[in-house]
Amino acid sequence: MSVNELPQEILSQILGLVTAPGGSERRDRHHAEHISQARLVCRQWNSVAVGHLFHTITLRHGEGVGDFRTWHQMIDSPLVRDVASTTVIETYPETLFEVDFEAFTAWEAEGVYPAFTHAINRVMELGKLRTVQVSFSEHCAGLEYENEASGIYFETASSRNHTLRSVFSAILQRAKDPAASKIITLALINLQNLPNPDFVTTDLFRNVMEDISQLKLQIANEDTGVGTTTNGQLWQIDRRLFEPFLQQHWLAPISDQLTSLDIGFNELWGSIPAYFDGEGLLFSRLRKLRLYNFTISHHKHFDWVLAQKSLKCLILENCYIATYIVLAKADLEEWDLPTDDWDRFPDGAFGFSREAEAVFSFNGTWKIIFNRIEDELPHLVTFRAQYGTAGKAASSELNLLSPSRYIVFEYGTTPSTWVEADMQTGEMIFGDNNPSALPRRWMDGLTHPLKRRKLNVAKGRQDEDGIALDSLVKTLRQRTWCQ
Repeated sequence: MSVNELPQEILSQILGLVTAPGGSERRDRHHAEHISQARLVCRQWNSVAVGHLFHTITLRHGEGVGDFRTWHQMIDSPLVRDVASTTVIETYPETLFEVDFEAFTAWEAEGVYPAFTHAINRVMELGKLRTVQVSFSEHCAGLEYENEASGIYFETASSRNHTLRSVFSAILQRAKDPAASKIITLALINLQNLPNPDFVTTDLFRNVMEDISQLKLQIANEDTGVGTTTNGQLWQIDRRLFEPFLQQHWLAPISDQLTSLDIGFNELWGSIPAYFDGEGLLFSRLRKLRLYNFTISHHKHFDWVLAQKSLKCLILENCYIATYIVLAKADLEEWDLPTDDWDRFPDGAFGFSREAEAVFSFNGTWKIIFNRIEDELPHLVTFRAQYGTAGKAASSELNLLSPSRYIVFEYGTTPSTWVEADMQTGEMIFGDNNPSALPRRWMDGLTHPLKRRKLNVAKGRQDEDGIALDSLVKTLRQRTWCQ
């Protein structure tokens, strides 16, 4: 049998492997070039390849500076309109040189950018659309920040809200066409962590969200300049206000309809400076949850995840248990963080200032988390815990249990106040690594440095964590075989 004699569905699967996402822009572009060449083989191949090549179409700035020429050319094609099921709307230019500056100024100030809104509205012509992704800039400008011509476009909160309203309006208008497919998947990339009650309490928001069953929220924090540290972001009020807002206005209203939730922040979240407990969140139909950059710092902190009894797939990516925490005493009082599960060291422990800093430890373990996942999620069949950009997966083999699964928070360190353990050894640095409450830090007057002790929480808990993970993996395998 020749290739051309294969059933259309088989040929489509083969070409689909050619265009499978490669995990990098360069590799994806390489696959796109291959599938473009495959279109030239014959009419049969062209008809199949088009579905893969234009499965996802992207509206981006920088092509024609303001006229979105490529986008319009794609939607003008009947072939593209017939196969596109995913659209990505990029809301920003990568540099100021790619922006119609006058148009963007009017967009930020007044929400007026006819060329952009017209391009967004053309999603109404995509009859088979099922997924919409809005990709904002990772560079956030706060409400009081004055944008500077630094070569990087800091997308303002007003610009982001105008885009959200325009996209949601186009989706709602499209839903009036009875022949059009429902948009069920919404992905918001680099959604800024600013409460926006003027948007999420509208009928526009509610009417669009009522059809969404798969939601991805990747949250970005304000960054007001190149090189801004996460340390500096701790005192921005949005870091403390957004997490409860996220639970109340983004998650709770659609909790009964979600089947898939992918949620995380670009920085570690959940513990400091805001505490996300998820209490009361019940996703009755949720099958898949991907949680990333989440820190666990209390014994009930993971309860909201374990409450989702319908889960079949749970992915924890760069999620940690906080073991040691040092906070400025003034911040501890202002932030009103729960400390009931924390043990406090005497002032001056680990070499920190007696007058200014409070030092705590938390005795939570991954053994407890793994055991509870096994016992409390009866329908779970897939579990992954992975760390680092390569996504090193946890497994039942003890030597593959990530040494960096525990973390410490040290007030005042840069560029991040969260100090990760070494990914190879698990060794951590927390102050001078000496729990003794010495009179003064050596740098404040002692004549010689203290001999630094090795702190390695992961190594000390390797056996118990590994046995618990091994039991979890074994149970999930047995469930899979029984299905």
